Amino acid sequence: MREQTAILSLIREAIHIRDLNDHILTWNDGAQQLYGWAASQAVGNIGAELFKSSSALSESRILAELLTHGAWIGEREVKTMNGEERIVESHRSLIVDNKGGAKFSAGHLCDAMRARSPSEG
Repeated sequence: MREQTAILSLIREAIHIRDLNDHILTWNDGAQQLYGWAASQAVGNIGAELFKSSSALSESRILAELLTHGAWIGEREVKTMNGEERIVESHRSLIVDNKGGAKFSAGHLCDAMRARSPSEG
């Protein structure tokens, strides 16, 4: 897992990996830039509690989608460390073990407001 964490630290976009109980296992520099928490503050926390998402879509529904289809893509409202509300575009993928069993959820996120053109906002 240490090698994967080192690789993720090189990627500028926000990436984190959670176990199937929503505990954050890895957190890259892009996630720190987007949300404000350092990896030492985020790792070990439950994602839904950390982000305090105000989105109607619950983590349990996202997990059900991940387990059924292997991926989930959508926009969510989340709160940053300083309480700022942001809309993020989230791409979550299921990571399976060598026997095909569900093991982790990998999240790739970007600030949807920054990604939109001025005519969309």
